[in-house]
Amino acid sequence: MRMRYVFLFLAATAGSLSAGTISTLGADNTTPIIATDITGFATTGADMSGMTVTATFTGGVTSGCVWATTTATGGGCLSLLGSGTGFLIQETGDTFTSNWNLNIFGSTLLSLLFDGLPGFTVFDRTLPNTGTAGSESGADANGTTTQLVPSGDGLATYLNPVGTMGNAPVGDIYTRVRIDFAAGLQGSATWLMDTDNIGARGGSPGSQAVVPEPASMLLIGIGLVGGALLRRKQSVA
Repeated sequence: MRMRYVFLFLAATAGSLSAGTISTLGADNTTPIIATDITGFATTGADMSGMTVTATFTGGVTSGCVWATTTATGGGCLSLLGSGTGFLIQETGDTFTSNWNLNIFGSTLLSLLFDGLPGFTVFDRTLPNTGTAGSESGADANGTTTQLVPSGDGLATYLNPVGTMGNAPVGDIYTRVRIDFAAGLQGSATWLMDTDNIGARGGSPGSQAVVPEPASMLLIGIGLVGGALLRRKQSVA
């Protein structure tokens, strides 16, 4: 009898699933950022390591994680709080054609914020096409949600426009995206959202002489200390 009740419960639950949508609301073009260049227009889930994802749940609870490479073309991150609240997000393949997949645990999601800058990642919108040199076509956030209660629609806003090679932003690439769920999301979501990487053209993400690598910084530090000691010795003499 118990198995029968479980079956009936699962059947009833499956029948009450509600489908929603994720679509792009627009962009906030304040606070522009200037990057060196676009490395190339093909970015996969494996090319966004370091990107941060922060979720805000009902009650003001936040949960975040840092994106990591998981396969040759895939990546993702998992965040779980002590209360069991959290999320898992993954993406495998070229972000221009492959979906992002999100699962929510233990609470109702109100918003999801992607900050690509720590992972040298930018989010490439559909228009203008082709937009920034090297970015080619993009794809606005667009997809579906599934949960056990009505609603669950999400609206994406692109934040912090990016210009490259000393040029002002043209409104196609951004360092952050926020997806808001006004009525909350308790289930899962699947959507398309194209990304590119910033760095030297044809190089790897972040391949640019902006911040010295740790080894280089150590050599610079040794040089500075050595120079200071030499000057001190000369002044004493």
